[in-house]
Amino acid sequence: MAHTYTQKEITRITRHFGLTPLRSVPVSSLYRRNAVFRVTTPTGTYALKPFRRSEAFRTTTGKQLRAAVRHVKLLSSKKYSHMPPWLRTGTGRFWVEFRGTPFYMTEWIHGRGLGLAQDYTALGRALAELHLIRLPSRSRTNSSILAYIPQWKLQAGILHRYMATVIRNKGRYSQWYKRNGPSCTRLAKQAWAYFKEPSIAKLILKDARHPSLVHGDITSLNVVISEEGGLYIIDWDRVKTGSSYLDMVKALRNTCQYNPEFIRCFLQGYEEIRPLSQSERRLITILFSLPQEAWNGARFPHRAMSRAMMDIFVQTWPERKQAIRVMQQWSLS
Repeated sequence: MAHTYTQKEITRITRHFGLTPLRSVPVSSLYRRNAVFRVTTPTGTYALKPFRRSEAFRTTTGKQLRAAVRHVKLLSSKKYSHMPPWLRTGTGRFWVEFRGTPFYMTEWIHGRGLGLAQDYTALGRALAELHLIRLPSRSRTNSSILAYIPQWKLQAGILHRYMATVIRNKGRYSQWYKRNGPSCTRLAKQAWAYFKEPSIAKLILKDARHPSLVHGDITSLNVVISEEGGLYIIDWDRVKTGSSYLDMVKALRNTCQYNPEFIRCFLQGYEEIRPLSQSERRLITILFSLPQEAWNGARFPHRAMSRAMMDIFVQTWPERKQAIRVMQQWSLS
């Protein structure tokens, strides 16, 4: 269970950043209670957030935090306008440690969530600007498409075997798997074939050798339209070097609700800043089509989060198929 910090503890932490809190309110995220604290002070409102280590990377909390801060400094130096400003402590650091947990603070962005078509155009532009930020030539990544392909093939095999078991035993969603399972298998096999095409293989290799700066976790909850009309992406804990194509696909899936208009607006905004070749469009469409949520749900089917993920996947399947058609039309235009 997430720890609820007292007002006294919040005060001790925020004073390192030169602030005196008048009030603090815990705010939960989709998967975590008390994910962030909204702190009101005489000078304004701020977000106080505990930094959580990602289990996806086999590195320490400290190493992950230092990497994130290094990227945040780069974004600040490039005057990237879609990230809330981070505060420094009295000693110039971007975080303070309290009872073994690092905390950082940013300005709190007052505003609303995504909702209008123009918001998705703005989000596409903001993401393209992020991906165009020049990284040091020595930058490397373990989060490229090339690195993920073996894992995806393994997960696709797990799903195929899991579907056969569910259908045979008439388990949960057995009828859905019977009707739509072949489509999931076909999408994966098409992707493996596409990845071998010379133009796509060349892009995948370039993606591994020349990574981009990526947010890594853009969701609807992580995008705020400020009261002044600016678009902000929040929660930069997972910022890293990685695949711009995967970052784009994740943002499309997690924000556009498989709505054709929102998808088209997002793509239009992205290409206003970073035009894409037809090969890049095809690669993005292939990645978007992969049934990754179904793969993840089949890996640990007895976990509550896996069941919830699969519930959403099944419920949105018609919309997903429509969204894939929209992406395919875009890739050919």
